[in-house]
Amino acid sequence: MEAPVDNNKQDAPLDRAMRQRVEQTYDEVCFLLLESEDYLTSGPNSRPTRGLAANDRLFMINQEMRITARLGAALAWLMMARAIGSGEVLDRTTALDDVDPFELADCCLDVQAHRDTRLPNRLRDLLRQSHQLYLRVVEMDGLFRARAQAVH
Repeated sequence: MEAPVDNNKQDAPLDRAMRQRVEQTYDEVCFLLLESEDYLTSGPNSRPTRGLAANDRLFMINQEMRITARLGAALAWLMMARAIGSGEVLDRTTALDDVDPFELADCCLDVQAHRDTRLPNRLRDLLRQSHQLYLRVVEMDGLFRARAQAVH
């Protein structure tokens, strides 16, 4: 049984190359989510906060939340892109407006802590990796929106 034709449809589902890029990035975000979970939960040595001043502990927690924000925004966008790619969502522009990765740009684009030596190396690595993935999603979002504008 064929899906009904939507005359209000703005765009066709994603091309093969973009679907592959979305899937690859989705897999990387999921892997980094697991790595982040491991960092946060793998024992008392995973988050060396003992002996840190309250401000430094708060700073570390803030950076952990930055990773969560980046990965959450990226995952939401990628899940919507996957739905568009599979044809489940037909109106690409409206759907992506609901998961705009720039809504958290102030938090997600900040890279000042990436080299802060108060943070453990593993946390700094997670910060850098989450930033790279977030930027990749922002780039893909720009491509999607440009293609949607070109159709109109």
